[in-house]
Amino acid sequence: MVTSFSYYALAGLAGWVSYEWYRFTSVRNKLLAIPTIGSDSFFLAYISAWKFVFSGRKMIQEGYDKYPNGIYKVPCLEVSSRWMIIVSSLKLVQDIKDAPGDVLSAHEHFADILQADQMFGPEARAKEDYHVPVLMNSVTRNLAGCFGDIVDEVAQSFADGIPQTDEWVLHPIQARLSPIVSRTANRLFVGKTLCRDKEFLDLQQNWALSFMLSVTAINLAPDFLKGAIGKAVSAFPKTIKKLRQIMDPEFSYRIQMEEEHGKRWDGRPNDLISWLLDHAPPEYRTADDMAYRILIVNFAAIHTTMMTVSGAIVDLATHPEHIGPLRLEVESVIKTHGWTKEAMAKMWKLDSFLKESARLGGVAALSMNRKVLKEFTFSNGITVPPGVTVGCATHSIQGDPAVYENAATFDGFRFSNMRETETAEFGQVKHQFSTLSNDFLLFGGGRHACPGRFFAVNESKCIFAHILLNYDIKVSSDHPIPPPTWLGSQRLFPSEAKVLFRKRQV
Repeated sequence: MVTSFSYYALAGLAGWVSYEWYRFTSVRNKLLAIPTIGSDSFFLAYISAWKFVFSGRKMIQEGYDKYPNGIYKVPCLEVSSRWMIIVSSLKLVQDIKDAPGDVLSAHEHFADILQADQMFGPEARAKEDYHVPVLMNSVTRNLAGCFGDIVDEVAQSFADGIPQTDEWVLHPIQARLSPIVSRTANRLFVGKTLCRDKEFLDLQQNWALSFMLSVTAINLAPDFLKGAIGKAVSAFPKTIKKLRQIMDPEFSYRIQMEEEHGKRWDGRPNDLISWLLDHAPPEYRTADDMAYRILIVNFAAIHTTMMTVSGAIVDLATHPEHIGPLRLEVESVIKTHGWTKEAMAKMWKLDSFLKESARLGGVAALSMNRKVLKEFTFSNGITVPPGVTVGCATHSIQGDPAVYENAATFDGFRFSNMRETETAEFGQVKHQFSTLSNDFLLFGGGRHACPGRFFAVNESKCIFAHILLNYDIKVSSDHPIPPPTWLGSQRLFPSEAKVLFRKRQV
C-alpha cells in the first residue's frame, strides 16, 4: 500500500515537473531577445522567482541599472506566466499607455494577480464594471458639493482616534490612520450612519488584510493547487453575506423610496450608493451586488490613500522644516476660501509635499501592469508574446537622477517650485499630484488610470491639512521609524511605525 502510494506520488510529481518544465521553456524561448535578471534555467529560475518574493525591488532596480532605457525580464511568481517583462524608459512607458485594451489588458492582469476566479468565483469576472465610470464621473463631479461632509468626518474621526492633548502621546500611525481614512472615504460612499458603524468598518479592514494574504498564498502555489487553496482561504462569501446584512436596511430603504417617489425623492442621500443606483443595469440592482461594489471600491480606494498619508506623516515628522511653510499656506488659503474643494486646489505646497512623499515612497515598485493578449511590439523593436505580463519600473523611474534633479533627496516643495516657474496654466497643472505623467506613476496611466484619484488626492489633502492646523508631530528618539518592507513588488508600510502627536501649541 505504502509502496503503491509512493509510486503514484512520485509519478504525479514527475508529471507536474515535466509540465512546468514544458511551460517554462516554451515561454522562455519566446523571450530570448529580452535579458534576464536572475536565471534563465528551469530550476535556478524557480529559485530566482522565490528570491523576487523577498528582494523584488532590488531585482527591479538591478535591471533598471543594467538596461537603462530598455526592457528586461525577471522570473516572478506574482504572474501566471512566471515571467514579468519590465520597461525602464519613458518612451516605453508611453508604448504601454497607448496600447489598445484588447492587446495589453489591465483587466486581465488584475484578474490574474488578484486571483479573481479563486477569490470571487468565475462569475465575478463576467460582471460589468459599471462602478468604474461612476467613480470617474459621479464621484468627481459631486466632490465639491460633498466636501463639507468629508471635512466633518475628518474632524470627528481625528477627535475619536487621536484626541488632542497638551502632552506628547506616541501613536502607531497605521492603527490610528486606518479608521480615519476608512470613515472619511465611506462618508462619501455609504453616508454618515454606516461610515461610523464599527462592524462595517472592521469588516472592510479585516477583509482587505485577509484578501491580500490569501492572494499571496494562491499566487505562490503551483497551478494545480490554486483552486483548492482558494476555496480554503477565501473569506469573500462569508464577508459578502455579512456585509449584505449590515447594508440591507439602508439599501432596501433606498429602493423603496425610489419605487414610491422616483429617483429624485426628497432627502435622497448624495453618496456612492445613490450614484451606483443611478447607473446600475437592472440585473445589478440587488443588495448582494451593491455589497460587492462597496467592498471592491473600499479595497481599491483606501489602500493607496492609507499608504500616501501614512508616508507623508513620517516624512513631515522626519523633515520638520516643511511644517511652518505648509501651515502658513493652509491657514491663508482656508481664511480666503474656507474648507472647500476649491481651497484644496489652491494648496500648491501641500499638494507638492504629498506628491514628493509618494514619489520616493509609493505603493509598489511596478505599475501600469498589463497582461499581453495579442503579440505586441514595442517601439524599440522588442516583441512580447501573449500570456506574459508587462509593467513599468515605477520606483526606479521616480528615483532616477536623469528624470528628477537630486532624485534621492526629499524636497517637499519640488513640484510647487516647478509650478511657480511655469507661465502657462497647463504647465502648472502638469505638476499637480493628480495629473498623470510618464515620470510619476502612482495612479497608473492611460485609459486604465485610477478612476478615483481626484477623490483620493482631495481626501489626503484634507486629512493632512487637519493635522497641520491641529497637531504638532515629531519622531520619538526612543522609537525611530523603521524602514518599509517589500513583498515582491509591493511596498508595505511598517505597522510598528509610531509618531508623537500633541495639540498644536500656538
